[in-house]
Amino acid sequence: MSDTTVGNEGKDSSVSIDTDDQTHDLPINDSSQEVESQEHAAPSADDAGKSDRADIDIDSLLDMSRRAIEEEVGALLGLEMTCGGIENKIVTKQDFFLNEVSGKQVIANLDLIGDIDTNGWFFMRLKDTIRVSGSLLMIPKGELEQAVNDGDFSLDYQDAYDEIVNIILGSYTSIFEEQYPKKIRFVNRELTSVSL
Repeated sequence: MSDTTVGNEGKDSSVSIDTDDQTHDLPINDSSQEVESQEHAAPSADDAGKSDRADIDIDSLLDMSRRAIEEEVGALLGLEMTCGGIENKIVTKQDFFLNEVSGKQVIANLDLIGDIDTNGWFFMRLKDTIRVSGSLLMIPKGELEQAVNDGDFSLDYQDAYDEIVNIILGSYTSIFEEQYPKKIRFVNRELTSVSL
């Protein structure tokens, strides 16, 4: 049986996938752009059922989303997945790129739509993206290790990773629709590979 753990070591969160004979640590970096705080207006008739949600803080929603991600992505990969030690913080783009990530990254460009229209990003190191995507594709271990070593992020791997990102964003959307006083959806726009 495999086990996946997400944790925070230093600046980066990481996923550890333990199989019967190997452990792989997969750092995950996720970031949001700088956001100004906004006061909540008095609830309208449409928001009558949501008025008790105005006191929920974003960290609580992100924690609920983390638990939903554990369940949904774990089920997709056929693994027991645990996320822990994740620190939620707002950083500028400059600080993020200078201090938080390095090396080859796969970026999922996101749109946040609804009452709040903005964009965001979900980052993962290229080799970790290949490994997670290969797990979904059930690529044999030797072939997967070769793909990781070669940096082979071919169309099959991209499609698998796109599916994983959609599950993650669906978890965020579900929690925010249920708990957040404003309507907001997280939508995966496109994947991009970059070297930092």
